[in-house]
Amino acid sequence: MEQTTRKRIGILTFHCARNYGAVLQTYALQEFLKSQNNEVDIINYTPSFLQLDRKLYSKKTFKDRSMLGKIKQLIVSPLTYSKKIARARIFALFSNKNLEVKDIDSNIIYDLVIVGSDQVWNLNLTEGEDPFYGGETNKISRNRLISYAASIGHCPINASNCQSWNKYLNNFDDVSVREYSLVEIFENISHKKISNVLDPVLLLGQEKWDRLITDSINEKYVLVYQIYSNKNVIAIANKLANERGAKVIELSSKVDIYTKKSKKENVSVEQFLAYFRYAECVVTTSFHGTAFSIINRKPFYTVKMGEGIDARASDLLNSLGLSNRLIEKSDRPTFQEVNYSEAETLLDNQQANSINFLLRNIK
Repeated sequence: MEQTTRKRIGILTFHCARNYGAVLQTYALQEFLKSQNNEVDIINYTPSFLQLDRKLYSKKTFKDRSMLGKIKQLIVSPLTYSKKIARARIFALFSNKNLEVKDIDSNIIYDLVIVGSDQVWNLNLTEGEDPFYGGETNKISRNRLISYAASIGHCPINASNCQSWNKYLNNFDDVSVREYSLVEIFENISHKKISNVLDPVLLLGQEKWDRLITDSINEKYVLVYQIYSNKNVIAIANKLANERGAKVIELSSKVDIYTKKSKKENVSVEQFLAYFRYAECVVTTSFHGTAFSIINRKPFYTVKMGEGIDARASDLLNSLGLSNRLIEKSDRPTFQEVNYSEAETLLDNQQANSINFLLRNIK
């Protein structure tokens, strides 16, 4: 279903984060909305908490560390700073080429502003209430305000945070969240109807992601992508690689002082997509690692890290009948292909529901 009336839409999200998932979900929502005959701006809001890795030293991360951690940061930061600069260039290149970023302009009146996707309502991450992500700023004019696939990450659900989220929810004309488990929580807080929708990367099919890939990878490898690193994940990948006669390649989600040969640091966004596209199998602790495994119909294992950080991947896998691909750190699974027949039907239904949420708010 395609709309015919062209609207001007602004997106408020973590577009400037140096993070593959953040940048790719921004791109995906932009591209879907453009495909529906809309003019789309990524509103260039760059809060301070998204700028921490741009500094040689960060006061915030420094003060939260132990004495040993402080000493380590003082030593390590200068040694990794050049890598941070290289990482910045990678994301700037992708953004400049593929994202329609527009500076905040109070003279623009958007037909619709969409807050999300990503952890825009993680109050720990945003360092408390944020007037832009909470819809409380008058610096962006709009006729309608909605959230799309907003997430709280693993922010604690306590009285203070619920009070802040209730303030947010009252500002929105329509609300959707990424985790199914968040629907009931927000409905109880706000007494509003809350929709559950897919992360934007799952709105685009494999063929659309393939358009960004410029080079194939002619190796047989098991891909590892970790946000929260754990040696057990590598052990799982090594076992699977031995079974398949493959090597292990790990994509780094951050810069380190030392990078082993099998770990790819600071690959471009396009290369990131290619590594998922051509992998023999994927082992990941990342939600977006899970999502791109599914998009590319790859055999994969998502490893539980605990402490509430698995909710996004767990919700997605449960909703697609793929909960058996979520494993414990102590597991050492034998390689198995994934039967995607049921998952594809369930994913098609969720895509339709997610698209309908967006289209009814664009009319």
